[in-house]
Amino acid sequence: MLLDMAVGRGEAARAGGGAEGQVPVHSGGVRPALLTRPRLLQAILGEETPRVTLLIAPSGYGKSVLLGQAGAQVPAHVAVDLRETGGQVDALVQALIAGIQALNPALAESLQETQEGDRLTPQRAAAMLASLPPTLLTVDHAERLGPDGEAWLLGLVRHLPAPHRALVAARTLSTFEVPYLVATGTAGRLGPEQLALQSEELAALGLRPEDQIGVCSGRAVPIMLYYGTDIFTL
Repeated sequence: MLLDMAVGRGEAARAGGGAEGQVPVHSGGVRPALLTRPRLLQAILGEETPRVTLLIAPSGYGKSVLLGQAGAQVPAHVAVDLRETGGQVDALVQALIAGIQALNPALAESLQETQEGDRLTPQRAAAMLASLPPTLLTVDHAERLGPDGEAWLLGLVRHLPAPHRALVAARTLSTFEVPYLVATGTAGRLGPEQLALQSEELAALGLRPEDQIGVCSGRAVPIMLYYGTDIFTL
């Protein structure tokens, strides 16, 4: 049904986009997606895939929406959004504790006490998460982190105990550890080529390949997500 709605609205977007052949483009926040993407959900949650996946691509490729869709697939989900935080390690830790609070208040309190004692290394935090049921940890806007924050985060996900999983979304990650994690099979990586809408997804939305590129504030941007008669880039 959602795909049916998306097809109809995609056609409306093409028909009502102002000048002929143009589609309105807006910058927007995260909204419920009209298009689910089973191939990507399988790539990040499948039994044969790495337990850590890095989503690294510019704005507009649906990273935030994909994190939300993945979180909806699992019973236990800890969401960490770094959009409004500073880039320091303490800000990352506080965002992690806030995400755990609703799932396990006692664990959140223990993490807080350990952090205040300057004893919360990423390895120790990962070990403490072992008390949770099988959990998906999602971290969005990781590009906001500084070098120390990136290193702490990747240390956490690298030591995350089974059967937990982690998804980290960022426009860029500068640390040298990313290629090492991917090369050793510790983490999978999805970039623009994998996250871009494929032909069958465009067809489901009633769109053509050339409809993926629009103009926002005078510049060409990738258009990946379709809402109603508008197209929003994230």
